[in-house]
Amino acid sequence: MQLTIIVTMCVINIVLWIIFFVKFKNLFSTEDVIRKTRDQISLLMTEVNRNTLDNINLIDSKIEELNQTVENVKKKKIPDTKNYAEKIIEKDTAFEIKINDKPASAKKTKKVKEDVPEIYISKNPIKKNVSVKERVVELFKLGYAVDKIAKETGLSTTEVQFIIDML
Repeated sequence: MQLTIIVTMCVINIVLWIIFFVKFKNLFSTEDVIRKTRDQISLLMTEVNRNTLDNINLIDSKIEELNQTVENVKKKKIPDTKNYAEKIIEKDTAFEIKINDKPASAKKTKKVKEDVPEIYISKNPIKKNVSVKERVVELFKLGYAVDKIAKETGLSTTEVQFIIDML
């Protein structure tokens, strides 16, 4: 009876070791690691290809928009940019053209008709670089509350209060 129990235990032990070995080998085999790596690389390449196609499509659409803009500009018959630049340079330097090359005392001049380009005001103009302390003091003098100053400058209310207390 004891012998049968011992033999049964040995057989069960051997079977379990075989199962363990097979599972362990499958789990950490180089073929499995290579297969998983290939799958991951394949997924990565698919994602890169998709992103690349999206970017190419975006670039193509922007090129088409630019081409349409160029065509619209050409249809509006805007002056030649070279001549236009020369006119701007002339305006910036003299605002008038000499008719004759006579001595300065006898110089006759003719006023040039100014082509004033349209001027657009930006919604977000470029602001002069001001230190954070100066900005806090400026806002405080304008009557802003500490929490509003903190929100405007990106500082904490404690930092704003500290700067104000130092005044």
